[in-house]
Amino acid sequence: MDSSSSPSTPPPFELSPRKLAPEEPTWKDPLARDEYFDANNDTQKDSHNNVTLSPASEPPSPPQRARAQVVLNVYDLNPRDAKEKHVTNVNDWSLQVGFGAFHSGVQVYGVEWSFGSSCDDVEAIQPCNPRKCCPLQYTYRQTVIIGWTDLTKIQVEDLIEAMTESDRYQGTAYNLLKNNCNDFSDDLCRRLTGKGIPNWVNRGAKALRSVIDGAGNFVNHPITKSFASAFVFAKQGISDGVTVGVSAMQKTYEASQSGLKDLCTGVEKYVAFGFYEDPSNNPHTS
Repeated sequence: MDSSSSPSTPPPFELSPRKLAPEEPTWKDPLARDEYFDANNDTQKDSHNNVTLSPASEPPSPPQRARAQVVLNVYDLNPRDAKEKHVTNVNDWSLQVGFGAFHSGVQVYGVEWSFGSSCDDVEAIQPCNPRKCCPLQYTYRQTVIIGWTDLTKIQVEDLIEAMTESDRYQGTAYNLLKNNCNDFSDDLCRRLTGKGIPNWVNRGAKALRSVIDGAGNFVNHPITKSFASAFVFAKQGISDGVTVGVSAMQKTYEASQSGLKDLCTGVEKYVAFGFYEDPSNNPHTS
């Protein structure tokens, strides 16, 4: 993972005080062994989709104080039952160079949590069965091990409730490039384990955001604005020049027409009178 791009661990939300009943640690693996991936390794292998990322490793042993394992479920952005899964095909290729278009959700204590756009009266953070988020929109791809949390199930629920009530995770605050499902997953994973999600999960959105922000910075740069102003003046000057040129051409044309008319009149007079040395002998004169 790129240490330069990884945000610092966010401060925890304040949890409502309550007495927590003792709870036995949960060591049972929620997934089969070949579905595990280590979040600290950017190059792994997905046994379901034959995406070459690197051999899958053994599930890591939990820390002594850990209560539950935290994993990230990653999806392609096309319906599970679609006949042609174009995004999946693109992701199969783009993952070879470390990015793609993905949805993700965080699984802890047997529930998967994810964030999406919604109207005001619908909570934007929603739970679902693991690896089965919105099958009409997403196709499950793989699971990545993030780590272990020492929070109890009740504390996790309190944490997610606090995040649900925060301004950042309202449905209207969702932004595909700046505040998407993967940003939520990264935030939640850091609060649960101190570790973020792998960079490749959200690298596509971040790259596109950088391009758009870069274009905006270029447009708003003082030098660019100076060139734009110069272009406006040049354009106005060209327009004025064309206008003056057209006006001059029009006047030249009118003058040439007037001169041609005078020439024709002179020729007519010459034909009528020019052959007679004495105008009094001209039969055309009165």
